Amino acid sequence: MIEHTTSLPLLLNVNQVAELLGCHRNTIWNHVRTGEIPKPEKFGGKTVWRRAEIEEFVETLGA
Repeated sequence: MIEHTTSLPLLLNVNQVAELLGCHRNTIWNHVRTGEIPKPEKFGGKTVWRRAEIEEFVETLGA
């Protein structure tokens, strides 16, 4: 489980997702294009990921 999830907001921007996964933001976009990571959504004119979906994705990496 991700240790500091309680301090993260429910919606994450690309920089937060990259930090969480320990990679560069461009890597996130590459993974979105290849379908390896959940697709983001538009919310209030911003591109965001649901924290729960990213946490689920991270859990599948450890399986």
